Amino acid sequence: MWEVDPDLDLLLPPLTIQPLVENAVRHGVLSQAKGGTVQIRILRQADATYIEVKDDGTGMEQEKIRYVLDTTRKHQGGIGLCNTNRRLTQMYGKGLSIQSKAGEGTVVSFVIPDRDWRERD
Repeated sequence: MWEVDPDLDLLLPPLTIQPLVENAVRHGVLSQAKGGTVQIRILRQADATYIEVKDDGTGMEQEKIRYVLDTTRKHQGGIGLCNTNRRLTQMYGKGLSIQSKAGEGTVVSFVIPDRDWRERD
């Protein structure tokens, strides 16, 4: 499901939404016999654009969230969330936010500021 503000004009760094959707599908909804739903929301805020990928899949425990966002670990298996988090943090000073509850689903979001932080005086 999509929810996108009309007339949105946004330059998005490559490979930011795609890995989030792939993870929501692969690890969230497809890991359940009943399947599930993935929702992508892109909304304007005061000085930024909010991007969210939400699923009603299996969810994650807090320890798993810390693990997938840990940029210091030696990668074993998938690296999509970790790399996306690292690139967003390098570009905007803030990376991914993940809220999840086992058995209920996961929300992964990030914010793209209207103006790059490094351009500020």
